[in-house]
Amino acid sequence: MNKFEILINKDNKIDEDFCKRFNLIEIKNFEGKTIKIEKRTYKEFLKLKKEVFKKENLEIHILNSFRDFEEQERICKEYVELYGENLAYKLAAIPGTSEHHTGLAIDITVKKDDGKFAKSNDELYAENKKFLIIHKYLSKYGFILRYPSDKTEITKYNYEPWHIRYIGKKIAKKCFEKNMCLEEIK
Repeated sequence: MNKFEILINKDNKIDEDFCKRFNLIEIKNFEGKTIKIEKRTYKEFLKLKKEVFKKENLEIHILNSFRDFEEQERICKEYVELYGENLAYKLAAIPGTSEHHTGLAIDITVKKDDGKFAKSNDELYAENKKFLIIHKYLSKYGFILRYPSDKTEITKYNYEPWHIRYIGKKIAKKCFEKNMCLEEIK
């Protein structure tokens, strides 16, 4: 198994040393904020972005990608305060269980009809029809929809149409063709 195919979830934790295996680069997200992302993941995302715009006239961009353990802990605490523990841990991973630690996971955004990019979870869910179109192109570039709506019992996370994961073309194609999530492949 190569590092791109690793299963990271509530049952498969990683440590901060493992995260050092990934070649992170700095880029600007849709707001112009400097963020980090894994280099190959970004290269493939740019190809995906170009094709989706060319064939579907949909503009997509990156909300975020890499998160260190400290940032993930802050998000968890914020979600617990907002939603309570039960829902918070269906929405946010505890440190060591997030794919964002590798830079392989990307939260993408899509341009809304008003010309602005969706930012909040409510805005992102409202654009679900556009995300469903984008999902058709993911496997061609080695991405999967990480938390599909019909796999919440398996992934243990709520549906997130914006959360994609670079896994490599071979596994991505298998997930897409067999309608399987990463947990079912591994």
